[in-house]
Amino acid sequence: MLFQNGNLMIRKLEKKDKYLLVKWLSNPSVLEFYEGRDNPFRKG
Repeated sequence: MLFQNGNLMIRKLEKKDKYLLVKWLSNPSVLEFYEGRDNPFRKG
């Protein structure tokens, strides 16, 4: 764990996180606030 404040915990990404990361980086609602919003992640 890198940081914790109440219910918020930040940790390094792990291999098991890859599915969530792909889901988030393919979601227009998330990409609206992400620097790469015009470049959705494409598995390739």
